[in-house]
Amino acid sequence: MSKLQNVNNTMTSDIHSKTTREITSRQLSANSGAQSLMAVSMAWMDSLYDHDQHMLRHPDQPKQHMVRESLWYALGLVFESLQTGERDARIKRVVEIVSNVLACQYNTPGKIWHGTFKRAPQESDPPDGAVIWKDYDPNWRQFVGTILLLLRRLEGHLVLTRLVPAIDAALIRCIEGEPVNRVPPGYTNIALMKAWLEIEAGDLVDASIQARGLSYAHKIREAFCKHNAFAEYNSPTYYGINFFALGLWQNFSDDLEEMGREINTRLWADVARFYHAGMKNLCGPWSRSYGMDMQHYVSALSLWIWAVTEKSAAPFPQSTSDLVHGHDFCLGPIAAFSAVAIDPDIKERLTSFEQSQIISQQISSDPLRKAEAYLSPNLMIGLESSSRSFHGTDQYHPLTIHWLKSDNAVGWCRLRFKGSTVGSLNQNILELKFTADPQVTSASLQFSDCIRLDALSVSSDGLTMTLKTGCQLEADGNNLTITFPNSLRENAVSIICKVDDQELARS
Repeated sequence: MSKLQNVNNTMTSDIHSKTTREITSRQLSANSGAQSLMAVSMAWMDSLYDHDQHMLRHPDQPKQHMVRESLWYALGLVFESLQTGERDARIKRVVEIVSNVLACQYNTPGKIWHGTFKRAPQESDPPDGAVIWKDYDPNWRQFVGTILLLLRRLEGHLVLTRLVPAIDAALIRCIEGEPVNRVPPGYTNIALMKAWLEIEAGDLVDASIQARGLSYAHKIREAFCKHNAFAEYNSPTYYGINFFALGLWQNFSDDLEEMGREINTRLWADVARFYHAGMKNLCGPWSRSYGMDMQHYVSALSLWIWAVTEKSAAPFPQSTSDLVHGHDFCLGPIAAFSAVAIDPDIKERLTSFEQSQIISQQISSDPLRKAEAYLSPNLMIGLESSSRSFHGTDQYHPLTIHWLKSDNAVGWCRLRFKGSTVGSLNQNILELKFTADPQVTSASLQFSDCIRLDALSVSSDGLTMTLKTGCQLEADGNNLTITFPNSLRENAVSIICKVDDQELARS
């Protein structure tokens, strides 16, 4: 029996013996915000749909089209068709999108990019000596593969029947093309998707793949349970992808259901600890983030908060016009469908700020990483101490400060530094020690608004910072440069933050 025949025989039964309509209804009724998230995100994507190319245009680059995001939209169309009963037009569009996405997969055995997908149909094929992330993105195997498999499970026996062989062949390439050790268990968002894909479609390739995937899933859980933390810790972006994958674990895998529920519950509890409902932001420090104020750009986590609460409680831009990082809004139907209902006490912390608190959380032992945070009604500070350097990557934010400005908007400050930072946080008092990478002579604090420097005092709208340091300070626009007198040794800075006229420091 061929691999394709085998998977066709083993995957045609519906999940838990329910119809696709029942599954969709169950998922979309599990959370109070799911229906509004589905409706708003789908209407926004409808406006991006190119009827000639049968894909979504990129919101920032209209001449470019999006492969992964178009597939997210296609899954939303399936959900809409089941809810409205108007199947023909929507499903026709789904078939067109899926066909175009399949045509964007690299079928190049022996090449390192085999099995992944173009990010846009206009993207050139990788050249010899291709550079990862620049010429191709290997993670599209998991991002696209999971949705293809989910569509296969939901619609493979219905309107996508004629595409099933092509989908199965694509899933084989996703699994076979993925280098065995490329994604360590700590590469959380990709690892969670990879485990589900291998367990639920591994028999397309070989039965041993499923066993390998299950062993890999246990390693992910083991790494998480050491400190109840993922290595990609406290991420406004990738926690959303984590919750998507954990939804797959819980709802669409008998092997992963229990582990998925355990991790999902603990992860939401940690999000609730760091979330400031009054400022509608996740307190830092952040391992990976694309912005500083979740009310002014689209973070994936904001969509899951929307799904499990309501739009009014979610940290989301007021208007869907000109969204920053808008392509992640295409995750809307995915969040609405995959979000698992949360405990009432967690939901309460996502919708109302209760009281000031100090948080301490170990992230890992090797390297040693520790997160600390202080949340008060008008101020929140997040700090990561680490024995390793993250080399100043744009997504890594070891120090973040947020406060309410005079107009009640959120102001922010972040550290930019190439090196390792250790320190302590005592309410609004920060003690920092910088160890610079080679050739690095300074660090900088970037602010949301222009700052004023007066001796060792820095002022921004609503915030005053008093610094104690032997380093040289220089202000320019929104930036405070901290120049080290000796970059070869540890350099210390002490910071006290004061919001408005309320002194928060201990006497």
